[in-house]
Amino acid sequence: SDALRVAQAEFIGDVVSELAELRPHDGFAVCGDLNATPDSATVARLCERGGLANPWTEISAQRPSFAAANPYMGDWGDVDCWLDYILTRGANPSRLRLVDDWPAGPASDHYFLLAELGR
Repeated sequence: SDALRVAQAEFIGDVVSELAELRPHDGFAVCGDLNATPDSATVARLCERGGLANPWTEISAQRPSFAAANPYMGDWGDVDCWLDYILTRGANPSRLRLVDDWPAGPASDHYFLLAELGR
């Protein structure tokens, strides 16, 4: 449910904030399939509580990470959306890539995200 996702996002955001207080010179990344779009309360609350940035904002507005054209989508229908994230705090992504062009075709119902992170 949406309420459960928001509660989980708040919990993880609080964990990131606690870790950042203990290790102020380290960078952090939260990665995963959040089953939530970039404009959702889940992503907003996670970023807010964890002091996290979403470096994928520009890319996610142009391309889906979960796409109907992907043959692994199964019975999800005609859905194109962004559900996958690498959120950062104190880590600066210098290169981001959505990998949807594997030579052998996709291997999952979600495309892969790659990020090169620095301080």
